[in-house]
Amino acid sequence: MHGSLLEARLVDKVIAFVAPKIVGGDGGKNPILGWGLPDMSKALELDDLVIRQFEGDVCMEGYMSDIFRDTEPLKLRGTQTNSNEPTKKPANVSR
Repeated sequence: MHGSLLEARLVDKVIAFVAPKIVGGDGGKNPILGWGLPDMSKALELDDLVIRQFEGDVCMEGYMSDIFRDTEPLKLRGTQTNSNEPTKKPANVSR
C-alpha cells in the first residue's frame, strides 16, 4: 500500500496478507511505503475486521475507522494547497 493514499485519507478498506515468514534488516521491506506512524500508540485500527487463512497465509480485511475517515487529510509532502479551494473530506462508504 502506498502511504500517500493513507496520508490523503483516500483509503476506506484494507486487505492485507501476512505470510508466516520473517524478514528484516535496515533495508527490509515495509508494508506501507512512504508515510507512517511513529509507534503503536498512534497505530491506525481497522473496524469490522475479518481474518481468513489461505493455506499458510493469513488475510486481514477491514475498514478504516470513523476517526480516520472524519479527520482532515494531512498535507502531502512537497505539495501546495490553494487557499481558495475548500477542503473536502472523503464521503463515508457504506459497508
